[in-house]
Amino acid sequence: MAFSGKYAFVGNFTGFNRFNTQHQPRVTWPASFPLVRAYYAQALRTGTMKKATADSVRKFVDRAERFTDGPQKNAAVAQLRAVSHQLDTSVGAQATPAKALDDLADALSLKA
Repeated sequence: MAFSGKYAFVGNFTGFNRFNTQHQPRVTWPASFPLVRAYYAQALRTGTMKKATADSVRKFVDRAERFTDGPQKNAAVAQLRAVSHQLDTSVGAQATPAKALDDLADALSLKA
């Protein structure tokens, strides 16, 4: 799978453990800020997110990424959870980034 532009590095997270004869491997992306941003960009392109919500998501994700290292890690987790609850999960394009935000919050909370 080829990626281009500012999300090209997301392709570095892929890998397959076993051969699938039908060439239909299941791709599982690890929780990460690049993945959240990719799903956010995808949701923006659908036009289903209000501008205020989109701005809030961007700000909260940026702030959470700054907080991930050091004593503010719990604040980063709280930021991600708070912004995930602002998304309308009944809209498919917003449900995906909401789940990615929750998954990232879970991963950060488990990180030592």
